[in-house]
Amino acid sequence: MAEIELSAKEPNAVSVNQASEDGGSVVLPASEWAELDNDVKVGFTTHDQRDMQRMGKKQQFRVKKLQDLDCNWIHKLCDGAPTAGGQYHWVSEFAPRKYQKLLSYVSGSDSVAHMSEEIENAGVIVPKTMLWSFFVNIPLTYLLLLTFLFCIGNLDEALDSPTGFPFIYAFNNATKSVSASTGLTFIILLLLFFITISSMASASRQTFAFARDNGLPFAAWLGHVHPSLHIPVNAVILSVSYAMALSLINIGSSTAFNAILSLSTVALMSTYILSIACIISRRFSGQPLPPSRWTLGRMGLPINIAAMVYTTWGFFWSFWPNSYHVDAATFNWACVLFFGLMSISTVLYLIYARKIYEGPVAKPQIKDNTNTKTKKATESRAGLITGRTMGICSTGGYLDYQGYDISPVQALIPGLQRLLAAFRKAKFSVYHTREGHRPDLSTVSPREAFRSRNNASGLGIGSAGPLGRLLVRGEAGHDIIPELYPVAGEPVIDKPGRGAFTHTEFDLMLRIRGITNLVVAGVTTDCCVSSTIREATDRGMDCLLVEDGTAASEVSLHRAACASVREEGGIFGATAVLEDVVEFVERNYH
Repeated sequence: MAEIELSAKEPNAVSVNQASEDGGSVVLPASEWAELDNDVKVGFTTHDQRDMQRMGKKQQFRVKKLQDLDCNWIHKLCDGAPTAGGQYHWVSEFAPRKYQKLLSYVSGSDSVAHMSEEIENAGVIVPKTMLWSFFVNIPLTYLLLLTFLFCIGNLDEALDSPTGFPFIYAFNNATKSVSASTGLTFIILLLLFFITISSMASASRQTFAFARDNGLPFAAWLGHVHPSLHIPVNAVILSVSYAMALSLINIGSSTAFNAILSLSTVALMSTYILSIACIISRRFSGQPLPPSRWTLGRMGLPINIAAMVYTTWGFFWSFWPNSYHVDAATFNWACVLFFGLMSISTVLYLIYARKIYEGPVAKPQIKDNTNTKTKKATESRAGLITGRTMGICSTGGYLDYQGYDISPVQALIPGLQRLLAAFRKAKFSVYHTREGHRPDLSTVSPREAFRSRNNASGLGIGSAGPLGRLLVRGEAGHDIIPELYPVAGEPVIDKPGRGAFTHTEFDLMLRIRGITNLVVAGVTTDCCVSSTIREATDRGMDCLLVEDGTAASEVSLHRAACASVREEGGIFGATAVLEDVVEFVERNYH
């Protein structure tokens, strides 16, 4: 997720600042660097800061040492996006762009991950703690369950116990002592006390996160963080007051109170379903996920699918009553409450919230700190590079003879047409590159000639094909495809190798025009595109790779090449999706 910034302090029309692990260099004012240094001293890591900056948030809490965390599938999501918003932010970040804002508005509620902003090195510590907590508690839980079932005795008597709580009956039945039963019950109450504190902390962080994005009334008040305590005190007050008010319902009607408890289970499962479904959708569609420093590896997708099946199963049965024959007292009112609240939420969103609700939408944060004069003075300082020749991308071309599937590179054409149109209308410089060699092959080394033929067809550079000799200048296959053909005044860089700077005049062209920022698209990601970006970076230029504006002969190579750009905080530049780049250019320069 690239941050495309216009800055009056920089001589470039478009500078790419990637404040996260998923690409680019971190560019911050000195005051913010000082604040970052101070945060690291009090317990945050630079990884924590970058995770928050990628999601468009500032770290507002201070580190707390948490001893216990529940575990579920969320640890993977929390690694990629450790924020107080939990499912609410995850649905937004991983959902299809069209539905991000709406889905984040209706999702949300309970997770220990809401404490992530208060944990040092959250992207690693939180998921590992969740997983180990899960493994440690499995045997203990089964042992406790077996012991309890063995000691409970007659179920009807337990249900009819004068205490009103079957577990107290089981304690008394096992110990044969009122004092021992009282002691065990006290332990349960003590655990409930700590759980209540944890739940209130989680609920208050969720309330704070939602208010921070203008999703609640009185958002400024609820989103306030106490300057000395470093916790959202107002959100805590609201959460506690709301819980106390709901508890009073049990005095008037236990049926209504139980319906609210059932509603919380249904809502919880629905947010899990939305979050996991967005992740699974991205995995199957090949869309990039935020980089993570702790991962499940190949087990990630199977665990996502298993979690999806389980939560869907739980969601379905959460609406059902406990008996076949129901009346007003035994009916499960959760279905009425859930769909009623969802309807009210949808209406409120359409009428009011969509106008003010910002949402933690996963898109570039656009910063415009310039005036019109500065924009006009600098609009020629950024350039678009694209490279696609018929000999590379067409049937009977170089990739085709190498035995690769060329459909991914052909599928790029409509998007690249939009990208070119946007940059041309904005009067940015556009450069076209193509690999080609002299007809006498004097620019092809013996090693390169041999390796280019090391494939099933035995054909390589200079071999005859339907479009002429492969990768040779002047041949039909060396020309750029008609759909992306240069217009008058757009330079074409003929390069004898993979990088656009080696043995070409490209560097001189850019320096004469004062261009230091490059937006790169074309084919192939792992070869020509990657080589060009690396060469540009070594020459002090800032590069933005359009991830879905480039492709490779294999999807795995494309993903690896994109990831390599984002490594080490963006060692070779930043990456962004084509829609974001086009939107930015159209909004600021058309």
